[in-house]
Amino acid sequence: MTANWFTAKRGLAISIALSGSGFGGAILSPIVSSLIVSVGWRSAFLVLAAVCMVAALPITAYSFRTKPSEIGLKPLGENPGDPSVSTAGDKDEHTAPEVSVGWSRIKKSPAFWLLVVAFLFMGLVNGAILPNQVTNMTSVTVNGAKIVTGGHDPMWAGTVLSAYMVTVVIAKISLGAIYDRFGLRFGNILGSVACIIACVALCFPTTDLGPIVAAVSFGIGTCMGTITPTIAASKQFGMADLGKVTGTITSLEMVGGTVGAIVSGVLFDATGSFASTWIVCLACSVVMLVFLLASEPIAAKLRAAGCEVEEFDDALRITRTGELKPLKLKTMPHPGFPTDMQPLMTALLTLAKGTSIVTEGIWENRFRYVDELIHMGANIQVDGQVAVIEGVKELHPAPLRATDLRAGAAMVMAALAANGVSEVDETIHIERGYENIVEKLQALGADIRRVEIPANAVSRAI
Repeated sequence: MTANWFTAKRGLAISIALSGSGFGGAILSPIVSSLIVSVGWRSAFLVLAAVCMVAALPITAYSFRTKPSEIGLKPLGENPGDPSVSTAGDKDEHTAPEVSVGWSRIKKSPAFWLLVVAFLFMGLVNGAILPNQVTNMTSVTVNGAKIVTGGHDPMWAGTVLSAYMVTVVIAKISLGAIYDRFGLRFGNILGSVACIIACVALCFPTTDLGPIVAAVSFGIGTCMGTITPTIAASKQFGMADLGKVTGTITSLEMVGGTVGAIVSGVLFDATGSFASTWIVCLACSVVMLVFLLASEPIAAKLRAAGCEVEEFDDALRITRTGELKPLKLKTMPHPGFPTDMQPLMTALLTLAKGTSIVTEGIWENRFRYVDELIHMGANIQVDGQVAVIEGVKELHPAPLRATDLRAGAAMVMAALAANGVSEVDETIHIERGYENIVEKLQALGADIRRVEIPANAVSRAI
């Protein structure tokens, strides 16, 4: 929900919102502990439930709104010229506006499932470390036998745990700002490396330095489990289906947490030590980092064209959200990119900023229509089955000819994008495949009309 309210400084906003749990834990934990000692755990948790009901629920019900549009506002930073918002130094300060990919494409994307698996491993690490970090520093009694794991005094272990809690609060606020300023990749590396360092330090519980380093490092790394899913999902896939994306990620992360807790217990029972658990967590942290880094460039391909795609039961809505971006594509048999869409995409890419490369992998001589686009000012070089397109700022109106069905549709699209009046001849090719194309485009607001030329006028012209 917080992500809906912020375009600028979104990472920092999410971090501040989620840091509340850290503050709450630091304040309420000793109070609840005292209540448990005084009146028992059942009464203590009834008091805690009453506090939540009286204090938290009314505030939530009264003030929380899912989107700023519900009260006539816009997300902070949506207007680039807003003088009240400073984005100086932000990694994404000069990037194009966000592009929403659409759930139908996201759920089929390897980038999404790499992200899901990465946080499944994050859950495994959290589930194994969180319930065992104090025991790792002290000792545990199993079947009446005391097993010394770290050998430290419980009071000393409590102090280290307090340092961990303080680190969590600071890290939750800082990590979002780090994502804003240095980008998703840097933040993912930082959090994952912190988890790796924590796992190594946990292997030395009998030393003083090991538990302290582990507490501070894990205090940073564990925040990825709460902060990163929303930030990574919004940056990689956009805002349109953020709830579905983050819901899937966090659900699998919780599954990982459950598995991690069980696996840590089984390994301890089998070995009498936590060392094997920390080695497994170390491996999970490395895999998590690899998957997080792999998911980012794959997700970027989904947003490459600079358009938002929404899928309905019997329709698509495609919205240009900023300047068009160059692409490299090759037509291939299903499920590859369809050859029938190649002329339309080529026409689109004539206006993309940068160099695009379109390779026709199905039919020969499929670029005959390119000369028509060049008449409009397009910069296209064709070499056999490859077209290299240098984007131009605008297309100019020109008399055009529909050489075939798909090329004719591309000419219509190019003419609509040009600044002026263009005429497309031999439209019989177009209308045998696109029924009522003129009327449908008019319904979308296009300035287009069909003009019948008498046959005798054509004869006289010849």
